Amino acid sequence: MQEMATNGKVFHVEVKSGDTAATSDFFKSAFGWPMMSPGGGFFMFDTPGNFEGHIGPLGEDPVASTVAYIEVDDVEAAEMTVKASGGKTLSPISEAPGQGRFFYFKEPGGSVWVAWEHAKTGGQDG
Repeated sequence: MQEMATNGKVFHVEVKSGDTAATSDFFKSAFGWPMMSPGGGFFMFDTPGNFEGHIGPLGEDPVASTVAYIEVDDVEAAEMTVKASGGKTLSPISEAPGQGRFFYFKEPGGSVWVAWEHAKTGGQDG
């Protein structure tokens, strides 16, 4: 069996929208999700059970749909594992300064996901 490069926890969802304010208002009204806007048309939210996500504008990333994020321990190893398992990377490994590193990929059935390695904090090296 192939060694896994991820811890595999789905921890975040990215919702793409043509009108982020309207989408934010909808989820706040329909489900009571608290929204916070850091600016730039983005809205951050937490759902009951502490599942988090964000709403962002269409056209910013390699996919124009809702995407789930999978937490990985080593983004380079995860990229190799995705490819070895039959997946296709859709973006190079990128960095969100102070937050983490990530890449988009498509699994063999066609759905798109993000592999995300959290930034190391507090002087920890792993």
